[in-house]
Amino acid sequence: MSDMVAKQSVSQLARWWLPIFGLFVIHNLEEILGDMPAWGREHLDFLSQTFVSPMALTAIIIVLSAILFAIAYHYRQNARMTRRLLLLFLVIMIGVFIWHITISLVTQSTQPGVLTAGVFLPIYGFMLFHIYRTKQTLYP
Repeated sequence: MSDMVAKQSVSQLARWWLPIFGLFVIHNLEEILGDMPAWGREHLDFLSQTFVSPMALTAIIIVLSAILFAIAYHYRQNARMTRRLLLLFLVIMIGVFIWHITISLVTQSTQPGVLTAGVFLPIYGFMLFHIYRTKQTLYP
């Protein structure tokens, strides 16, 4: 594969990070604004004795987001690794979305994050399917 084709493939693949990060930020904002820690203490027995403040949750989300961004940036020129990271992140987020929806149904309440989970689940599913299919066009 020529260098030009390789660079074009990497940049096309790396472009997926922008909408994925955008949806990720919106989802996390819903969790923060909905006070996920308080909801968890109120609705889930195994979280009733934990104390995480909204500020601590915000800090955790910022640190994890920064780490994810740094990893994505570090591997931005490597098509295979970028593809693997995108697929891994999408699978994890689809699992998180399924968790939100399931827990909301079990507790019969609206868990912070469930609204964006319901909306973003099919979008992330589409992205996962599309990125998974790109293997044949990226490298023979």
